[in-house]
Amino acid sequence: MRTTDSSKFQLRRRLVRAKAILEKSIKRIMELNKVNRFKTDAEEELMEEELRLLNRIADQQAQLIRAYENQLQGEKVFN
Repeated sequence: MRTTDSSKFQLRRRLVRAKAILEKSIKRIMELNKVNRFKTDAEEELMEEELRLLNRIADQQAQLIRAYENQLQGEKVFN
């Protein structure tokens, strides 16, 4: 698959955005893991749900980053 300059620009832009989202998600995961564990059951449950969601987002962004990097390198990406 040949990419034009404009499509490379768009891929790079998407790559930068995906990296930013991944970084933000990882920082939030780390913050939540540092939080004092003396919480009520309801607070603990909310925090665990947020961690699950953030982990899912981080995984999706990492997959996108790999795909974008492969496309920029000219490799075909199969999912």
